[in-house]
Formats: sequence, structure tokens, C-alpha cells
Amino acid sequence: MRLPCSHLLTPDIPQHQYLDLPSFSFLIDHSGSQRKILFDLGLRKDALSHPPAVRNFLAESGWDLQVTKDIPEILKEGHLSQDDIEAVVFSHHHFDHLGDLSQFPPSTEVVVGPGFKNAYLPGWPVDPESSLIDEEWKNHQIREISFDHGPKSLLIGGFPAFDYFGDGSFFLLDAPGHTIGHLAALARVSQATNSSTEGQRDKFVLIGGDICHYPGTFRPTIHSPLDPEGQAALCACPASFFLDIHPEKSCEKPYYKMPAHCTVDKDSAQLSIQKLCEFDANEDVLVIIGHDASLIEKIDFFPKTINAWDRESKDNIQWAFLEDFLQGSY
Repeated sequence: MRLPCSHLLTPDIPQHQYLDLPSFSFLIDHSGSQRKILFDLGLRKDALSHPPAVRNFLAESGWDLQVTKDIPEILKEGHLSQDDIEAVVFSHHHFDHLGDLSQFPPSTEVVVGPGFKNAYLPGWPVDPESSLIDEEWKNHQIREISFDHGPKSLLIGGFPAFDYFGDGSFFLLDAPGHTIGHLAALARVSQATNSSTEGQRDKFVLIGGDICHYPGTFRPTIHSPLDPEGQAALCACPASFFLDIHPEKSCEKPYYKMPAHCTVDKDSAQLSIQKLCEFDANEDVLVIIGHDASLIEKIDFFPKTINAWDRESKDNIQWAFLEDFLQGSY
């Protein structure tokens, strides 16, 4: 997707005017049971099959979509099919995460966050403004996750959590703000045999969905500060550049904020972003939001796995987005 930065980010940074964004889908393969689920379905290849509200939005906004493969085509590259997928978890209801649910059999369960069904169903044409196609959703069992917000509730990094497989390997996280019922997820991708041994700790991937849309919305922070000289060396530019273009000239505050028009609850959205920042500072967690273009060619994609990420790869990934700021300057 190509779109103006101002549609998803604030304030304006003159050196950065456009976003070229992928839309990720994640395959979670549970090693104990071989159960397989997908988190989000990315973009639908057949743009003409979007409901009218989505087609109208794309025409009016000027967003340019280039989609070469649907998720089932990608699954085939790893010798899988839609029939192998137990469930699809949707972070939220926006078209760039919904993919094409009609390509999955009725046996595929659909999992959504709290309040989703009341807020976003039924779909089009019952609701003419919906981004969901009602017939596709009616063909599937829809499971709405509820989170315990009581004193004994399960919290992970401040997020209310739901243990999906019941063994601590994959958690759905209540991450509201962008939309009603927005979900994130935390996957344990490697497990230590001895947690006291250096380099032998559990490692995780935090799947952020659209908690925010761009890594500069949760980087840098006081926990993961910008090192202008170090990052300048990485990008071969003057050491002062990345600090000079920062709207607040800060090494400890993110470059961007999420605009109010991208939220249903601005305060909840900011709180979810703050929690994301804390995960990002944890050396055992790799944070991946749904549209981080800086990951392309820096991590392994299906049919390979991301399980073997290490500290060096995380360091490179965290600051790769800074290269976007060079497009309008060098």
C-alpha cells in the first residue's frame, strides 16, 4: 500500500511524506499439537470484490494497493492449504487485515476481540457502510474472546491476556484504542532448556496488529533511546541528522504519534502504544506491527520461520525505519 504519511501519522516530518506498507499475515504452528492458526489475512487480491464502502474509501483516499498473492497461494508455497488452518484470528475489522475469508472452508473458526460482533456485524449489504462481507462471515463460527479484567486476571506486560492453546505458548492480548476489540498477540518462538544459562532464555514475538502503523510511533523511547552517531553510521549520514529532524529533537521520544482520527479511543490507543514500547525494550521480545516495511529482507518469511531471531537481528530491525527519512534528503 502506498499512501501519504499524514493519513496515519502526526506530526509532519518534511523528509518523510509517503508510506509504502506491507500488510502482514502470521502463521502460528503449535509445535505440540500441530494445530495451525493465522493471525490476520492481509490484503485481498481481488480489489473489485471489496464491499462498496472499501472501494469508495480507496477511490477517495488515493491509496494505491498492489497485491500479487492471496494467503492460500502463499500457504501452497509451504505445502499447506486453507484446510490446514484451524482458525483465523483478526486483529480488527479493517480491510487491509481481512484478506479474503471466502477462500477458507466453513470449518475454519473466526476469532475476534471483545465487542467486535456488536460493533461490526452484520456486514455488507445489511450494513451498507461495513468493510465486512456478511455472507463470508455467516459461513463461519465466530468466537469472540473475552478478557478477565478482575483482580486475578492474567496480565502480560500490562495487557489482559488469553492463553489460546492453554500451555503458555501463544497469548491473545487485549489492545484497544485503534478499533473496538483490537487484538495483539504474543508468541513464544523458542524455549530455554535452562533459563539461568546466558543466551538460553525464552524468546518471543509480539504481533502488534495496528496498535500503531509505523515503528517511529513507538521508537525511540527512554528504554530504547536513539543513538544518533550509531544510527547515522548504520545509514551513512551525518550524526546530527536523525536528531535534527525529530519534531521534539529528542532521543527518548517517538518520532510520531497516532492521530486521533485513527482511533476510536485516543487515550486507550496511547496506553496500548506505551505498553508496546515496554515490550520493544525487552531483549527477549521482537515486536512486529502489521505494516512494518523495514522488516522486508531483514527477517525470514514463510515458508521459513522467524523463530531463530537473535539480539543482533533485533538491533538491526529496530532502527531500520530510519532509512525512510533519508528518501527526501539524500
